Amino acid sequence: MTGDGPKLLEAIRAIRDFFGDLSQMLITAQTLMAAREWVAKEESTCLFGLSYSLYEGRQWMPRFAARWFTNPSAPGVVASISILLDSYDDEGSLAEPVVAAGYFVLSDGQAQLRHWNTCWYCWRGEAADGRTYAITANDPQWKAGWGWQRHEGFARPLVSVTDQDSLARLIVEPLLALLAARQDAGAKPPEAVTTPDTSPQVEPT
Repeated sequence: MTGDGPKLLEAIRAIRDFFGDLSQMLITAQTLMAAREWVAKEESTCLFGLSYSLYEGRQWMPRFAARWFTNPSAPGVVASISILLDSYDDEGSLAEPVVAAGYFVLSDGQAQLRHWNTCWYCWRGEAADGRTYAITANDPQWKAGWGWQRHEGFARPLVSVTDQDSLARLIVEPLLALLAARQDAGAKPPEAVTTPDTSPQVEPT
């Protein structure tokens, strides 16, 4: 910790401004998605993975922020845009902060996805170059209890998303293209997965 109090305060305020910029990025993404009928959840909560405990100081600062989107014309599909500032856990392979996006096909129409699902990019070890990765029910990491049976996603470095134009070009439009490709393929609403779930209902480790 620096011994210069004014510089410390300056750094703290810079961090607060940084999070303000991230907030505006997600608000803009939400607006762009809504223009194509992908509407965000009504609640404005976007942070998770925090701790209010005296003993968990490293988790006082947000590492993830995410928004979920649905569209009446795509039942059983949930899209997400998330900002990942650090790996989810020690097994994560995040090399730099990224903006990640993707969609999930729910196992049934009532499934509720937990927020950690927006961090899948952290575990995949993919390049943050916009290339799409996919996880299906055949993937060895997949568990029936997670509430979905297919996920496709991609990521870009956070430092490359500098304004609304780059946000639209690098994140929102590619995500909308993924979603449109799924619909154009004539995918039917997913059937319920009947595979018994014997895995513990906890985050992947």
